[in-house]
Amino acid sequence: MSVKTKSNISHDVHSISEMSNNSSYAKLLGLKVIEVSKGKARISLKLKQELLNPSKAPHGGAILSLADHTCGTAAMTLGPCVGGQFSVNFISSPKIDEDIVAEAWVIHNGRKTRIIEVEVKDQSDRLVAKGTAVGIVLE
Repeated sequence: MSVKTKSNISHDVHSISEMSNNSSYAKLLGLKVIEVSKGKARISLKLKQELLNPSKAPHGGAILSLADHTCGTAAMTLGPCVGGQFSVNFISSPKIDEDIVAEAWVIHNGRKTRIIEVEVKDQSDRLVAKGTAVGIVLE
């Protein structure tokens, strides 16, 4: 099933995957879609030198952007919505020049809101961050 918003954006899985990969912000950061299915998404980010903070560690904002983008991608597969709230806990610091992967899944798909959980892990499957997002469903 494909849902169209007023802006004529298709919300089928393939279209959402392409839109996620082709977002100018995703391209700027280097986000890459791995997998998208109904209510779920997996996206990776290579932690290049440009994404380090002044302490030469991966910037929390880059990790949060990956988590947020992955939540949004998962949520949009169920229809149009926008971000309403995001909370993240940083658990460990990933290594520079390695890929981290965010996996998000919708845990509540209501009439007004969607709740999405996300985990970000490094290449050794160590938890880097865990978060929860709330999407506001658009009619």
